[in-house]
Amino acid sequence: MPLTFNSITLPGRGRYEYVEGGAGETTVLMLHGYLDSWYSFHGMMLALPETIRVISFSQRGHGESPKPGDGYEIADYAEDVISFAE
Repeated sequence: MPLTFNSITLPGRGRYEYVEGGAGETTVLMLHGYLDSWYSFHGMMLALPETIRVISFSQRGHGESPKPGDGYEIADYAEDVISFAE
């Protein structure tokens, strides 16, 4: 599956990098763990059928996404995901 590299500016949160591929009615949002980035899912994303839309973004403090001095609580990450998904 070909992947497209993008970025999105989340209001009040900064610019986040993300990668997406595939198309279809089913969308899978992959969220990495501590000290990872979207790249944790690179191999899996390539292996999925193109009938599944897959998105992975680098959360705050990871990859090329913003690295603020604070805001690393679980609630902060959850709010980023909600803002990204809207």
